[in-house]
Amino acid sequence: KDEGDASRMTAHTILARVEPLVAYALENSFPILGVCFGHQLMAEMHGGKVENDAEQTKAGSYDVELTEEGKNDVLFSDLPQEFTAQYGHHDSVTTMPRGTILLAKGEACRFSALKYSGTAYTMQFHPELTREDVIRRFEMSPGYLPEGIEAESVVRASPEATRLLQNFVDRIVG
Repeated sequence: KDEGDASRMTAHTILARVEPLVAYALENSFPILGVCFGHQLMAEMHGGKVENDAEQTKAGSYDVELTEEGKNDVLFSDLPQEFTAQYGHHDSVTTMPRGTILLAKGEACRFSALKYSGTAYTMQFHPELTREDVIRRFEMSPGYLPEGIEAESVVRASPEATRLLQNFVDRIVG
């Protein structure tokens, strides 16, 4: 199935090249924050399945809900139980990777945030992007949104999600 899909073949090549580095970082408790494609790569490294899942394909702002583990995790502990996050992807993790803890999920994304260790986290959403960033990206990528859909209609502010970057630096790296 992957042989005819150039993007998926490239992803497998990238995974093969970065896997030793990520494994070393995990073994030595270096901080890791995998975002979007990084979330997918880490999942595949740990037996998770990544597929083009139409039910989870999304572009725009979506609600994320913390699990009980997420509410009690140092990275997410000051976020509300539900918050808005920015998404933009076709592929999604469809099978929970082994050894992970599910920290956040949503109707549109079953595995929104995962924890691999005390210093390794991944997120399918983009905590680094503001509403304005996402609107600009959609404007520069015609065809990403369905015909007739304006970026402003599917993108909301995500102040809680963007706080995760500072939390990661302060609480995990720091």
